[in-house]
Amino acid sequence: MKHILYVHQVSSVGGASFCLLNIIKGLDRKKYKPSALLKGDGPLAEELRKLDVNIYILPSLCAIPYNKSLKDWRTWIGYWRVKQACKQFASFLKQHHFDLVYLNNMMLYPYLKVIKNSKSIVHIREHWPINEHKKQLSLAQKYMKRYATRLVAINRYSASMFSECAEKTDVVYDWIDMSCRYKELPFNKIFGEDVRDKKVYLFTGGSNWTKGPKTVVDVFINHMTGDDKRLLILGMKPLKLKSSIKQKIKSVMKVCGYKDPNEELHTLINSDSRIKCIPGIYEIAHLMQQAYCSLSYFAIPHANLAMAESIIMGLPCIAAKTPESLEYSKDGELAILYELGNRNAFIDAIKTMDKIHDGLKNKLLKHNFEIEAMFSPERNIKTLDTVYSKIFKG
Repeated sequence: MKHILYVHQVSSVGGASFCLLNIIKGLDRKKYKPSALLKGDGPLAEELRKLDVNIYILPSLCAIPYNKSLKDWRTWIGYWRVKQACKQFASFLKQHHFDLVYLNNMMLYPYLKVIKNSKSIVHIREHWPINEHKKQLSLAQKYMKRYATRLVAINRYSASMFSECAEKTDVVYDWIDMSCRYKELPFNKIFGEDVRDKKVYLFTGGSNWTKGPKTVVDVFINHMTGDDKRLLILGMKPLKLKSSIKQKIKSVMKVCGYKDPNEELHTLINSDSRIKCIPGIYEIAHLMQQAYCSLSYFAIPHANLAMAESIIMGLPCIAAKTPESLEYSKDGELAILYELGNRNAFIDAIKTMDKIHDGLKNKLLKHNFEIEAMFSPERNIKTLDTVYSKIFKG
């Protein structure tokens, strides 16, 4: 039996860490024994223990800054911290033996250099534009080519970032299984009114600035007028500032000219009674079944799994045109795509949706099985198992 160490630098569950849980759930336990190295104890460690995964903690564990300028002093501190963590990681590996070390995202690539007695995999989850911060990306590319045994990319664009490693790169999509994501969540109960004849737009980005929540809310308020429209924001928690100390700090920061972006967003949301917010939830299938359309306005390009989920559920969606969204929508056939960062194009796309909504929904119901197959657990678990086999046969 081969012993695999999965390395992830956060302790919360969400995004890449959730995908890590799926990877370990799909692991063939007859052939492989998993362990995990995390920065600290927490929700992720708890979930991994439920899967009978041995947990190790390395408090210094961290990742390099993602696509940041070398002119920023914080970038240099970030690289220095990783360099120090690599020393601790090397010491850890001397005390424990693993047949394979699995780095769960690209930003952990410096640790490859100290993995000497084990095979290695790096899971490329990022979208780093090849014309941005080229020196930093070039360093990552050199490490991948020289030290990584194999690479796993979540889509074709992520794979293309390391074209010189094409012969040792496999695309494994973060699988989507909507069959286990149903929970009864009636819109009428959420909105506190009968909205069966309303157009409810769904935004799943919460307050994460990379998802463009402020633009989505602002466009909804100013360009999607009328009592026939509603906006449901998933993943938004109300601002809580109970302590008097925090209130004083907040007042001082306001005097100094600092504006809390989350407070601004909440103020904007509270100005329109047609908007409702609910905490993030994994079981979103029923919400998608009731929605009119899903919206996204990415501030930076990255994999749009929410769009893929919408397509699989037959929900018309509007998203920025990126290599990933084109790949996930059959070159734009199954979604309305607009130019990334173009607010006016986003507004035009919303207007277009009203004109083609029914036709797009019919097209989705006929062809969404192709996207469902792309992200199927069975297909991608099998591909990843093949990657393991390639490593240990080599």
